Amino acid sequence: MIKFRSNITRQDQELVRIRMTVSVDPELVKFLDQCIERGYFADRSHGVRFALIMLKKMMEKGEIVFKL
Repeated sequence: MIKFRSNITRQDQELVRIRMTVSVDPELVKFLDQCIERGYFADRSHGVRFALIMLKKMMEKGEIVFKL
């Protein structure tokens, strides 16, 4: 089992939020709902915010690079 501890700060979570709509593959929705059931996230919005914050942090560190 891989344990993951994030470095998301309270400041990251307290930003003004903008409502938006996204289309997501059913497999990813199922995965997200399982994470919610396990208590990893409070709701879908929390899970998506977490994923985007982690993506941003990893890109800033150069851990993820997109080639155009």
